[in-house]
Amino acid sequence: MAVNSDFYYTSFGGTDFPDIDRLLTRAERAVECAVLSAPQGEYQQEQYALAVCAQAEHMGLCGGVEMWAASVSGNTQSLSVGSFSMSQGNASSEGFGAMGICSSAEAYLDKAGLLFRGCGVC
Repeated sequence: MAVNSDFYYTSFGGTDFPDIDRLLTRAERAVECAVLSAPQGEYQQEQYALAVCAQAEHMGLCGGVEMWAASVSGNTQSLSVGSFSMSQGNASSEGFGAMGICSSAEAYLDKAGLLFRGCGVC
């Protein structure tokens, strides 16, 4: 289920980025990694699309695909581009943030029941 820029701008009301189609493609790949199963029904599909949009906007605000990828790789502790600066403390390897899913995207997916909430094995 591909989310397009029309949905991003009209339904989500997202921030304008020159590479929005690339951001949406990469965001959808990241969101797909976090969902338990494919969205079923209109409600889950809409929440999934909103999660992709939230993730794309987050990636854009973090400086684009390359900067976002560097920030979630676990290898980067801080980075700066122009006036944008970001640093992370002791990164955890657990949770959706470790996979690069922003909290807004996670909230949309959780609301639709698309996230796995089982027990982990340590």
